[in-house]
Amino acid sequence: TEENRKHIALYKKNGDCITAARRITFHMHFPVESYVINYAEEARMAGFAIGDQEFTPELEEPYGIALYRIGTLEKAQVDAYTTDAIYLADKYLGKLIYWECPVIPKNSPLR
Repeated sequence: TEENRKHIALYKKNGDCITAARRITFHMHFPVESYVINYAEEARMAGFAIGDQEFTPELEEPYGIALYRIGTLEKAQVDAYTTDAIYLADKYLGKLIYWECPVIPKNSPLR
């Protein structure tokens, strides 16, 4: 949650309207490719949309998948999403590598 706080503060510093809803992408990685498939199904059942698979050979957990949620960058909401993603990944030896989302400026019509 401390990393979430730092990440959200960076978005705020760059002029983001953190109360605006947007797609948040969570990059989850695993040591074995078959774990990704099992994890993706559980994540989908938990409310995440499933994105593309990823492969990053330089990581200890090279097999990954992108998960999506629509939400704000309010800390409680980001913490809930990251906690859900991390707990679901735990039994597959997976971990959250990072999350990202588009910046929505305070003067945007989307806010």
